[in-house]
Amino acid sequence: MLSPQLSLNHAVSANFSNGQPCNIQFLIARFFIVAILAFFISALFTSASASDFMLHKASPWTVDQTSTKLEKAIKKQGLRLFASIDQQKSAQRIGRHLPPTRLVLFDSLVDNAAVIRCHQSLALELPQKTLVWQDDKGQVWISWKDPALWIDPLSQEQLSKNCLEINGRLTRLFNKLTRQVIEMP
Repeated sequence: MLSPQLSLNHAVSANFSNGQPCNIQFLIARFFIVAILAFFISALFTSASASDFMLHKASPWTVDQTSTKLEKAIKKQGLRLFASIDQQKSAQRIGRHLPPTRLVLFDSLVDNAAVIRCHQSLALELPQKTLVWQDDKGQVWISWKDPALWIDPLSQEQLSKNCLEINGRLTRLFNKLTRQVIEMP
């Protein structure tokens, strides 16, 4: 039985396996220090945001001009244009303000089927999408999700060489389309 004169530190002490006395407050403090360090270390490796998976090219044109040029480039490549969605107008309909923002959806049926054959979950990335938008400083950008990151890096070694080539072809397609838009008169 504990004497009322013993402090809590004496009551909650224990011994390490080597026989050294151990204070429970010391163990709790040590636990929290390790937990905090683990949190910060994991944050360094898992701080990927949506923008980490996006590629951007500055456009010298307005959002409307860039979108029109992109749609022409898509058709010129023999791709199918699904839609051009004016997000700014959609926001205005519900009384909200957005800077000029347009989502352009397109696809290549041949590449889409090949992508889905590689991994069915990649159908979530289709049709291909580009975002034409204006930042707070007035700069217009063409942005798209990097096709190289559509595939989980851990599963890339399980994919066939053909699937990786299709992925590379999509990357080249986005680069070509955006380059054509920027260089178009």
